[in-house]
Amino acid sequence: MAEKTTHTLSNGQELWLCTFTGEVLDQSKTSTTTVSQQAPTVLSSKMVIPGRIETTTTSEHEMWLRSADGREHPIRMSDIGLAARPGHTVTVLWGSTAGNEEGQYFAGRNHTTEEVRSDVLALGPELRSWHLNVGAGANFLLWVSVTAIVLGLLGFVLTGGSLENRLSLAFGGLIAGAVLGFIAWAVVGSNLGPERRARAIADEINRLAEQRLLAA
Repeated sequence: MAEKTTHTLSNGQELWLCTFTGEVLDQSKTSTTTVSQQAPTVLSSKMVIPGRIETTTTSEHEMWLRSADGREHPIRMSDIGLAARPGHTVTVLWGSTAGNEEGQYFAGRNHTTEEVRSDVLALGPELRSWHLNVGAGANFLLWVSVTAIVLGLLGFVLTGGSLENRLSLAFGGLIAGAVLGFIAWAVVGSNLGPERRARAIADEINRLAEQRLLAA
């Protein structure tokens, strides 16, 4: 069993990784499909945006590995596309963020074929236990504040009349902009923004895992 190594991600979180190497004795694969719906967004008593329906298929790869001391170990991990057959020597990797005592397998290296695979997103719902920081809060404030300011300025600049009337329209534009910004964030920004950041962090974790495997 290899020693635990720790790494600091670009978002400031610490990640620990461990590896185990053994000879493949047997293996099998299974698939399960789950359907879930996100919570709806309530804008008013008459306006509700339904939550997205998501279908997730998880493939599990089970291998029996025999370590150098002759002990046999069952390894259950998400199917990351690592090809192996009995007799091959394989190193599997698992890990999680600091604070989690238990980790999940998400990467592997076949020393016989020299293939390396890592896909932390293949963990699916299990990845939630990592509590990865993707900074969704700043994205929400950006959508709301920019839209509110733009409509507020338009309300002040493009309308005529007295100063009081222009300020009143500007205030109305700020309120309308904040509402529209929230709607835009709920429909688009809350899905695409965090998803892009999560993908970037996942790519970073995968690169660290691959480096760890190549050093095994």
